[in-house]
Amino acid sequence: MESDSPVIEHMTDYRYLIASDSTSLSADQPWRDIHLRLTGNMERYVWSFDGKTTTEDPQILIRGGENVRFHLSNETMMHHPLHLHGHFFRVINAQGQRSPLKHTVNIPPMGQVMIEFDGSETQDWLFHCHNQYHMKSGMNRVVSYEQTSQFTPAMERKVVPAQRWFRLDEFHLLSSFMDYELTLSDERHSFELELDADLDDSVELHLFYNYHFNRFVSAFGGLERREHHHGKNHDLPVAGLNVMLPLRIESEWRVDDHGDFRLELESDVRLTRRWGFDWRWNTDEEYRYGFNYRLNNQFSITVHSDTEYGDGIGIQFFY
Repeated sequence: MESDSPVIEHMTDYRYLIASDSTSLSADQPWRDIHLRLTGNMERYVWSFDGKTTTEDPQILIRGGENVRFHLSNETMMHHPLHLHGHFFRVINAQGQRSPLKHTVNIPPMGQVMIEFDGSETQDWLFHCHNQYHMKSGMNRVVSYEQTSQFTPAMERKVVPAQRWFRLDEFHLLSSFMDYELTLSDERHSFELELDADLDDSVELHLFYNYHFNRFVSAFGGLERREHHHGKNHDLPVAGLNVMLPLRIESEWRVDDHGDFRLELESDVRLTRRWGFDWRWNTDEEYRYGFNYRLNNQFSITVHSDTEYGDGIGIQFFY
C-alpha cells in the first residue's frame, strides 16, 4: 500500500520537519533571548560557548514563566548536536507555528539554529554537546531557574568537569638531525618543550609557557638554550605573542632580553590525504622546509632541509 506522505530520503537540516499541531509559545509571557556562539579549537582539544569552557562560565540563568529563545551560531568546522535536559524546545524553521519539537538539535559547521521553549520547569538542567569529548572538554552549561536553582558549589563540583590536561608529542628522526616537541595544554594554558640536535653536538632547547586568549592569539614567555659545535653557546630569555594569520599561517612575534626582535612564520599544508608540506622561516634568515608522506595517523616519511642541520630524510612520529 502506497502512502500519500512524502518520503525524505536524506535530510541535511530541519526545514521539512513539521509538527502535527501548533507549537507556538504563549504570547502573554515575557521573552528572554540568549545568544550563544559555539567555539573551540580542535588542535588543542578545547570546546566552549562564547570562548569560555564550563570551568570558566558554568551557568545560564533564566526565570520561570518566560519564553526562552536560544540563538545558536556555530563558529567551528564540526557538527555539534546540542541537548537540553528536561525540556522539549521548538526548532524554528519554515513551518512557522508548526515548527517541530525536539530535545536535541544539530548545529552544522558555520551554521545557525534558533530554538525556543517555555520556561515552565524548576531548578537546574544540563545543556551540552552530545559529542562526549566536546562536552567533557567544556561545551556544556547548566541552565538554572533563578527562583529555585540548587546549583551550589557542591553540585558544581559534580557537574563541571575537572580541569583536564592534554599531551601531544611529535618526533622527527632524520639522517641530519633530530627534533622532539612536547606540549601539555588545558583550555587556557600550555607548556611547550622543543629539542633539536644533530650528530656534531649541536643542541637547541626551547622551554615556553603560553596563555591562550582565544584560538588565534596567545602570549608566551620562556627560555632558549643553544649549544653549537662552532662556539655559539648562550641562554636567551624571550617573550612575545603567537598570532594565527590567514591561510593558517602561525606567526611568532618575540623579543629577547637584549631587545632584539624576531618574527617567525610557519605552516603545515596538507596537499592531499597522504602528502603534506611544512615550512618555517624567521627574520634571522633561518628556515626549515620539507615534504612528508603520511603512512597512518602516527607515522610519516619525511624529507627536510634546514639552515642549521642541512638536508635529511627520515621518519615523523605523533603520539
